[in-house]
Amino acid sequence: MTELKPGWQRVKFGEVVRLNKENCKDPEAAGIKRVIGLEHLEPGDLRVRSWADVADGTTFTNRVRPGQVLFGKRRAYQRKVAVADFDAVCSGDIYVLESADPERLLPDLLPFICQTDAFFEHAVETSAGSLSPRTSWKSLVNYEFALPPLEAQLMLAQVLIRAREMTSSLSAVAQASRRLHRSYIDSVLANGVGQSRFSPGHPRLSPGWTYQPIESLCSDIVDCLHRTPVYSEQGYPAIRTSDIEPGILKWETANRVSESEYKIQVARLVPQHGDILFSREGERMGMAAIVPEGVAICICQRMMHLRAIEGFPPGLIAEFLNSSWVQSQIAMHTSGSTAPHVNVGDVRSFMVPVPPREFWNEFAYRSKALLDVVALSQLKANQALQFLSKLSAKLLGEGGFDVH
Repeated sequence: MTELKPGWQRVKFGEVVRLNKENCKDPEAAGIKRVIGLEHLEPGDLRVRSWADVADGTTFTNRVRPGQVLFGKRRAYQRKVAVADFDAVCSGDIYVLESADPERLLPDLLPFICQTDAFFEHAVETSAGSLSPRTSWKSLVNYEFALPPLEAQLMLAQVLIRAREMTSSLSAVAQASRRLHRSYIDSVLANGVGQSRFSPGHPRLSPGWTYQPIESLCSDIVDCLHRTPVYSEQGYPAIRTSDIEPGILKWETANRVSESEYKIQVARLVPQHGDILFSREGERMGMAAIVPEGVAICICQRMMHLRAIEGFPPGLIAEFLNSSWVQSQIAMHTSGSTAPHVNVGDVRSFMVPVPPREFWNEFAYRSKALLDVVALSQLKANQALQFLSKLSAKLLGEGGFDVH
């Protein structure tokens, strides 16, 4: 049997955590300059590294103050928790949390409690809704966990904060490598069209460059089957929109499907090494990556499958789709409010500046080299985040119990 260690106590989340409901209807007048949307919170990263500007307009009114904990209540399985270190307003899909009594729950410990597997499992299990499941505050207040005495909290917080600093540093390196990669691609395309702004109007092409639709670079462009796969414990990776980042497929952690389901999903076009997968719907709309070598995968709903014409580097098609050039066209053709998406026909017609043939391989080689750096730095950051998650679970979950 298990029992709590001396001084530890079992509490409900709502007994020691308060939901902050402070509103600010005119953030600009209040001197608030930043807006935090759910898209600005990165899974596993406790730092808020991106935001929008109040000056650009916002309808958000949830007030955020430094030190408060932000928890993404929509699609809780994305594991979005962060600590604000600046004043802001945030989306209504983000809960703003704080310690109800710092003498009972140390504020520095709260984000790590919210990052444990047990907390996320509770949030996911109590979420309601099919397209966009949300967990309610009434459900979260009933989450139970072992709370250490204040002295132990101070010690645990110090250890976890140091571990968080390590993960933050590695995450910063990964983000910097992504910016470097994206800057290279965008600068090459900008130089090719003789302008610094990405506008799909009438570019002034440099010698040897041509202006072509995406479909002219592809032998096949197909939409996925419009049905949810039947998932299995083991089998073939099934790539969803949540499993793709610009240039990177997270096939190792994707859901699995059986062989019979795999054959149904690949009925239109069997994904092979060098093919391009593209997310055309949802929060991660507009991301493209290459199918890796030696992996048989299938494609879930809201995805597209493209295959380059013979002789054209497929990596460049993925780079075109991820570039600021195409992203600006995606923004103009996006439809839907609840589930924003871009149509297959629009993707086919997206226009891109194509460099002269003699530059194809060099361009592809350099972009791939930079993308490899992105993948490696992201791998290290993910490993650090997994370590922090396990450490939090060990210290805050299992750490509260004696086993007899």
